[in-house]
Amino acid sequence: MIDLVVNSSGGVTVAHDRAEMGRVVALEVGRRSRKARLILEDGRDVRLLDLSEAMVAALREGLAAQVVRVDGWSVAESRDIHLAIVD
Repeated sequence: MIDLVVNSSGGVTVAHDRAEMGRVVALEVGRRSRKARLILEDGRDVRLLDLSEAMVAALREGLAAQVVRVDGWSVAESRDIHLAIVD
C-alpha cells in the first residue's frame, strides 16, 4: 500500500507499509504528465499512479513533504523528504 495525501496548508504526506522498499528521500511529480515517483536512497525509484489534476495543482516547490512508514497500526518511521516538481 502506498497512499499520497496533498493538503495545500499542511503539505504532502506519503504513507506506505513496504519496509523492503528502503529509505525514501524524495517525491518527484511531473506537472504536465501528472506522473509521480518516489526516489529511494539507493537510487531506485518507485512509480506511483498518475495524480489527479487537482492534486498536482495543489503542489508547489517549497511545500513541506514527509514520508510515513507504517507497520500494522503503528508508525514505524516518519521523516521529511524533498518534493521536486518537474515539467
